[in-house]
Amino acid sequence: MTNNLPVLPVVFPLITAVIVLLFKDTKMKNILASMSSVVQVAFAVVMMIAVQNHHILITPMSGWAAPFGIMLTVDLLSATMVLLSSIVGVAIVHFSFTEEDSPAHPLRLPLIFFILAGITLSFVTGDLFNLFVAFEIMLISSYALVTLEMPTKSLRHGYSYLAINIIGGALFLISTGLVYALFGSLNFADIAISSSLILTDPRIVVIAALLMVVFGLKAGFFPMYYWLPNTYPKLPPAITALFAALLTKVGIYALLRVFGTMLPHHLWGIYSIILVLAIPTMCLGAFGALSRNSISQILSFNIIAHIGVMMVAIGLFTTESLASLLYYITHHIIVITSLFLAAGLITQKVGSDDLSKIGNVWQKAPFLTTLFFIQSLSLAGIPPLSGFWGKWMLIVESLDLGANILVAFMILSSVLSLYSVIRITTQGLWTASTEEIVQKPISKDKLAILSALVVLSLVIGLLPNQVIKNARLASQSLISNVDYTTTVMSYQGIREGKK
Repeated sequence: MTNNLPVLPVVFPLITAVIVLLFKDTKMKNILASMSSVVQVAFAVVMMIAVQNHHILITPMSGWAAPFGIMLTVDLLSATMVLLSSIVGVAIVHFSFTEEDSPAHPLRLPLIFFILAGITLSFVTGDLFNLFVAFEIMLISSYALVTLEMPTKSLRHGYSYLAINIIGGALFLISTGLVYALFGSLNFADIAISSSLILTDPRIVVIAALLMVVFGLKAGFFPMYYWLPNTYPKLPPAITALFAALLTKVGIYALLRVFGTMLPHHLWGIYSIILVLAIPTMCLGAFGALSRNSISQILSFNIIAHIGVMMVAIGLFTTESLASLLYYITHHIIVITSLFLAAGLITQKVGSDDLSKIGNVWQKAPFLTTLFFIQSLSLAGIPPLSGFWGKWMLIVESLDLGANILVAFMILSSVLSLYSVIRITTQGLWTASTEEIVQKPISKDKLAILSALVVLSLVIGLLPNQVIKNARLASQSLISNVDYTTTVMSYQGIREGKK
């Protein structure tokens, strides 16, 4: 169905970023940013409803048909990711309004909206070059935030983030050129049709391997994850939560789009490499979390461990494994956002997030501690919280496929992750401190934002059926991409697409 809805979640944050940039009055900036972030959620909800009614939405830019023109294309997977990113966006924007210890940089809000625009464009674009453009919008804005928001003494930790993403961008551009040279097109649907005619061409495997590296860099695959725990903990809580929730997930989404929609599904060699890399990603992430005493660093290493679980789902590449992945992403985006925001509030309350320097946080902030504890259990996958169902679906599917070794490593990683987050509670939040702790007030508005995220996570965990149903439908459309390619290529514009 031709529809203009896919344009709005991209254009609106771009316009908001420019308008907010022009205002000097902080109060007016906050009002505009708040209204815009709420409207973004409304756009995402309307788009989700439209996709559920019509399956595929397309917006041909300037009326040109595929593959000649840019096609914004939204299926259930895209709509779900846009909705999740808009929820995170509204939480981060409102959380950024007041920073008691260090006032937010005046460019923070505009850059957040530029990042959200790039992320949303990544989810709705229907061609590879436009995906590259979306990545650049997102990454350049993130470079600026890292430079402006990271403490000067910690800037060296941002170099690895900058370097790895520059390398990834160069490889992405090279991969895009190779795709165009082979298929004569960069449109996902057009490439899907063309690639089905040359299934045995070895160049497809080369392109798939390059794109796996490109998006694996962004997602945090082993051995390319070292930049993540060195960078994220050095940023303010709101920025850390934004990066942790969405930037790595854009890499996962891009892999799903490339392997599910664009390329043939017989690339078992590439899937096997992903499965092999998943094991050290899970284990080293979990062991890294155990080796740290900072709450933000423990959470950062846990991101890596959970990316390893997502890699298992991609590597198995079945309808059920991808469904488990989509549920897991939904859970992880909400939970990891709330945990980093909660960690920031704990730091604000007691002046540190080092487990050796804090204690009795339970007595000083019982409600905050309760929220953090619930989300930490969800992150570890304790039933019936949201972290359990996606992992359970994946374990069952792995056992059905005979991948017992992968199940063993997933369970090991889960146990270690559980121990790492329990350490935060037992050694930092409930244990008495030997050092004098200066207590500071916590914004009720920020607690309200955190509470809303926790409630949403509880709903996803306690009432999982609808989320699982949507995940399975989205997974089926990836495995069988006929609707996607037919809808995109059937549009008759100024010029007809290739047949």
